[in-house]
Amino acid sequence: MVPIALGGWLIWFSRPGHVKPKDSLFEAVNKQDLKSVQAHVLTGASLNDVSESGHTALFTAAGNGDAPTVKYLLEHGASPNAELAGRTTPLDAGALAGSLEVVTELIKHGADVKQTTKDGETSLHAAAAGGNVAIVKLLLEKGLDPQARRKTDHATPLCDAASGGHWDCIQALTAHGAKIDTTGFHGRSPLTLSIQGRHREVSRNLIAAGADVNLADYDGIKPLAFAIIAGDYDLVKQLIAITKDLGKYQSAGRNVLYTAVFYAAPKDIIQELLDKGVTPNQINKNQTPLQIATENEDKELIAALKKAGATE
Repeated sequence: MVPIALGGWLIWFSRPGHVKPKDSLFEAVNKQDLKSVQAHVLTGASLNDVSESGHTALFTAAGNGDAPTVKYLLEHGASPNAELAGRTTPLDAGALAGSLEVVTELIKHGADVKQTTKDGETSLHAAAAGGNVAIVKLLLEKGLDPQARRKTDHATPLCDAASGGHWDCIQALTAHGAKIDTTGFHGRSPLTLSIQGRHREVSRNLIAAGADVNLADYDGIKPLAFAIIAGDYDLVKQLIAITKDLGKYQSAGRNVLYTAVFYAAPKDIIQELLDKGVTPNQINKNQTPLQIATENEDKELIAALKKAGATE
């Protein structure tokens, strides 16, 4: 490629003699074949065209965490903000890929760190989901809002970090003002999201940091029920001791005892709930815990439920 100034514009023309590669530019980028990418540039490829998926070559390289290709494309005219307005950007892709080198290179070449998608998602959401705390800290230092919410699920970056099990990112976000009990999808807290993702250490760290164990989602389901479903029985025992209103109804008439029986929790968990006074006569879809135990021919559980007052 040789630059020629025309009317104040710097236009790049291919040098004669260069052969266009067999693979398309997008195929070369997908394969992380930098030599083929360079050959495309030398034969005059337009670097800001989009593929059938609607993304530029730079976006794809950033999403691959391919820093050498990202650097080369940027140095040869690729726009760091070439994605259509309202869509994810190369910066988002690099942040989600967890590549600090890619993110740094994009910012160096003018990437708009505060651009959001139509859904309100920021690059900080992507970084938190990607789990690279250095990127999270860099974007926070650039002024991104740790409490920014997506429109569809209302999730903040901290929600995404909790869903992905990235404790160091959670710490960085809370240090910059993110609220530990902010809720996201269906009113679920970071604690609930970490339990759903089976990130056991993160769940325990959140509790130790003061997360509200009694914060229910829109269906009234608390972290305890999600811990039962996830099969994290050590956490279940911890939560039984500190959860308020254990017998309160939840989604579709379930209480935690029904959930424990339905998901075949260990007998000692079920017995502890019974000892705490949780009713064994909860009906959900015309079915009680005793009926579940009877269908499963679980004589030990049947006896425990009847002893606690369960009726046919």
